[in-house]
Amino acid sequence: AYRNNVLRFAAPYADDAFYTELGATLGKLKDNEAKTDIVNYLGNQGAKTALPAILPYLKDADAELSEAAMWAATQIGGSEVPAALSEVILTATDSEHAQARANTAAQCLLAYKGNVNPVAAEIVQKKGDVRGITVLAARRAQDQSGVVFDATRNANAAVAQAAYAALPAVASAKDLPALYTMLEKQQSVNDHTEAIQNAIVAALRELTPDEQAGTIGDRIAKSGAKKSLYYAVLAKAGLPDAMETISKGFDSGSAVDKDNAFYALLNIKGMAAADKLAEIAAADDAAYAAKALDVYVQRIAASDKTPENKTLLLSDVLGTD
Repeated sequence: AYRNNVLRFAAPYADDAFYTELGATLGKLKDNEAKTDIVNYLGNQGAKTALPAILPYLKDADAELSEAAMWAATQIGGSEVPAALSEVILTATDSEHAQARANTAAQCLLAYKGNVNPVAAEIVQKKGDVRGITVLAARRAQDQSGVVFDATRNANAAVAQAAYAALPAVASAKDLPALYTMLEKQQSVNDHTEAIQNAIVAALRELTPDEQAGTIGDRIAKSGAKKSLYYAVLAKAGLPDAMETISKGFDSGSAVDKDNAFYALLNIKGMAAADKLAEIAAADDAAYAAKALDVYVQRIAASDKTPENKTLLLSDVLGTD
């Protein structure tokens, strides 16, 4: 407490020379608690001249000191900081302390005020580490989308799953051809399919409404038996004629088309699909009726219709007076 009080008292009078000199004392001290206090102080002060003295402690064996050093470096900033933080992750062993330190490094990369996309991509490429993917997704790193695409093929299931989940955050219009290919390799709706569909929707937002309708329309026309995988894209993107295309797929498509069309209907926001859901619920097909009724009720409840109209609509589909 005394040491921290002294440092706080000195803060208004500190300058770069003081920070340099204080940083130099780190190598002379034996007490890790004292080092931690000084590192925290230098970080809070944004002491750029002390950064070279702080960086060696990012991987210190003392957990509190290494954590303090990482956050101090993050606060201070500098071109060498992202690489130093990524090195903590790249060299981490499986020990509990090393993994905790790597988690802190990832949190610092997320908080860092500057471009960390290249080092996060390196973490993914060199180590296949989910933490790198998390950073790329949080930063919406469209410039590194190829790294995330490649990671979807990683042999480690957790890495591949994280990469699929990150696709909507990093995808842009330039990635649409690759996303179409990925989607059409899927057999039916699953977690991967949904992530790819969401990535296509995100990428389409960079286009005008006419361009969106045109590019998806063209792709559906070329996709043959895989066209129903695009129904959810039509629904989530809110594209014109989505209901007509999806309803037709549900009514006259194959069993797979029917499943994909139903999934798409559930993802149409608002009341646009309400009539079709009511129709499916009333048809009493065990595979779809209960879920259709559940979502129909949710849509009616969330609508801006009057309480009386909501009651009438629910009574009609429930068969009550």
